[in-house]
Amino acid sequence: MSMEKQKRLVDRLLTMTLLGQLAWKSALGDRNFQVAFGAASLAIKAARPSDLSTPDYEISLYKSDGTEVETFTDGDLYRAEGASGPNIWRQKMHDLHEHARRTAFGAEKILNSILEELEAGSNVVRFGPGGGQQPR
Repeated sequence: MSMEKQKRLVDRLLTMTLLGQLAWKSALGDRNFQVAFGAASLAIKAARPSDLSTPDYEISLYKSDGTEVETFTDGDLYRAEGASGPNIWRQKMHDLHEHARRTAFGAEKILNSILEELEAGSNVVRFGPGGGQQPR
């Protein structure tokens, strides 16, 4: 099986996630994230096989009733290309997983909120060339 559609799916998911166009949600802990598309959904997870320290990334497709209809990993995509050279699919799916996690947990909102507070200067310790100031 060539898995061309699955490869296109990973590329498109990564692009749309980086652009902030997908509403990823946490699913079953902090290693699984899902997004809905009309009557279907998909999930990405980092699965650490017992014999590897590096996780495999796995995408599962679901029908509206929650039935899993397909699952594939970065290794499946890599092997579909002949398994030669670096596994670009592991990196792409790692990036997708990481950005899905950040989206689901609201990392950008939290980062922006903290930066706003720090940049407002209230109750912030400022350090200068000679050391620093005590909190006000």
